[in-house]
Amino acid sequence: MASPNDIEVLIHCYLHSYPHPRIDTPEVRDIINWFRDHGIVDATGENTYTTTDKGAAWLQMIFNTPFPTKAWVDENGEVIGV
Repeated sequence: MASPNDIEVLIHCYLHSYPHPRIDTPEVRDIINWFRDHGIVDATGENTYTTTDKGAAWLQMIFNTPFPTKAWVDENGEVIGV
């Protein structure tokens, strides 16, 4: 499961061609290395990365996730109020 930091780093790689502002921290370095090992980002230069097609597809899945809704449901699974 990805942490908010992981998703933020991936979005940075998707949007920007300059190094992540926290590139020297273990949290960013570790997730970038994990993303590289799993084919989610590629290096484009020194400390710069871009998403692969796999990484972009994963982001699209995240972006397309609907917002949760709240509803009251009876014991039979019928929605009785929103």
